[in-house]
Amino acid sequence: MVNRHHQEAPLNPLPAPSRRAVLGGLAGSTVAAAIGTTVPAQAKSDKPGKKDTVQTTPKFLMGLNTHLTGPKYIPDSVSVIQQSSANAIRDECAWAKVELQAGVFAVPPEIDTYYTQIVAQGIEPMIILDYGNPLYDGGERPTSAAGIAAFCAYAEFLAQHFAGQVTRFEVWNEWDIAIGGVTGNGDPVQYVNLLSAVYATLKAVDPTITVVGGAVSALNYTYINTLLDNGILDVCDIFSVHTYVYADLPIENRVPEVWWQHVQDLQTVVRTYNSGQDFPLYVTELGWTTGFKPLTDDAGITQELQAAYVARLYLIARSLPYLKGLWIYGFEDEAWSYNTYGPNYGIVRPDLTPKEGYSAFHAVAHIVKFGTFVSLTNPLDPKLWALQFRDLDGSDVLALWNSYLDDHYSVVLHNNGTTLAPMKFEQPGGLSVTRQWGRKAWYDASNAVFTPDDLDVTLRRPPVLISGPLTDVTFRLIRKHTFPDTTR
Repeated sequence: MVNRHHQEAPLNPLPAPSRRAVLGGLAGSTVAAAIGTTVPAQAKSDKPGKKDTVQTTPKFLMGLNTHLTGPKYIPDSVSVIQQSSANAIRDECAWAKVELQAGVFAVPPEIDTYYTQIVAQGIEPMIILDYGNPLYDGGERPTSAAGIAAFCAYAEFLAQHFAGQVTRFEVWNEWDIAIGGVTGNGDPVQYVNLLSAVYATLKAVDPTITVVGGAVSALNYTYINTLLDNGILDVCDIFSVHTYVYADLPIENRVPEVWWQHVQDLQTVVRTYNSGQDFPLYVTELGWTTGFKPLTDDAGITQELQAAYVARLYLIARSLPYLKGLWIYGFEDEAWSYNTYGPNYGIVRPDLTPKEGYSAFHAVAHIVKFGTFVSLTNPLDPKLWALQFRDLDGSDVLALWNSYLDDHYSVVLHNNGTTLAPMKFEQPGGLSVTRQWGRKAWYDASNAVFTPDDLDVTLRRPPVLISGPLTDVTFRLIRKHTFPDTTR
């Protein structure tokens, strides 16, 4: 055990937009300004991870990618999604399934049933308008005048068919790569041409429809800049990206905090095409696989680490005011196959048994969807993360974690106030415990003195949620405890 720091750091500074933090390995990452610092007192709500009992409009779309418009659907799937506390899903209604005969449109009954049940549970669906249709352009991307017109007719039909149920449509999925039966890499100029036509079509059906454009497979700035150069921001309401980091190297870059920096970097580029103003973003795919390939590489992670990353991801996402929604990939593992990555992104197994990531998702859902973000700091250490939120009832919630791959860190909180109210500690997926103020470091010295206004907590990869009055609380010190977890 080695004392790392002894100075105090304030717990709840309200950062200005220009405030800078140091992210491990990425110096100078911008800390976002607070979305808000106060909320009106309301009827007392349940705390993070419990069923939402206060009816209010969510501040954030906390979504799941599903693949349930085909043979994987069973009625219980919708119930398991609802119990996760997700308030949004993203799935398809593929063109080739809707238009089997030129000019004749019909939504397959099983797809209708799925979206109807999703909406009945209060979950907002976003439908991806995608892939080719063998009736047009040889089943490839619709780039001809006839193909674009036919695709617009398909989009118009779905908007009319799902009127009152679906208000968000994402135009295509990963146009930039070969996927969904199309070949080769897509041309970004041709994508903007298609998006422009679909945007006009959907807005003619209902001007309140949210048209989501982009859905790029990765942060390829050559491709993204071409989209921006060709005016994509003029023909969509939200710009969407897929921002996977699960296989990035070095492995320290596979964490949510590096993803957080990537999204800020993207917005910096987007602002240059939007008169220096933020443009709303969705991250419509991001996830970590729990599959692995023995003796080849280590891109797959444990279920425990996936859970920690999912919780941290959604908490830190709320510090970005222009990020309006995030859909984790994905809801359900797609096969029983441990030695491949693709089937193992889910937070439930193929038979709907929850993985640890499901519990983590559920545990942070309330504060992510409804809480007001107050501040983000890296107190005393660049890889110690402290995010403060205000709940619907005006109470404080502090999320703490460390983003080191190894070792544990003890943080001592100090209460400078006259009232030492109990504090509730909860780790996603675990039980909560209420603790009284008071600390005695007997493990350092047998004659250690009891300090009644201190409280310590050990941080690993999963965040710890601390609920209670935070106004007079500061960080006193942080201590490293060597636990080389990655060598196990």
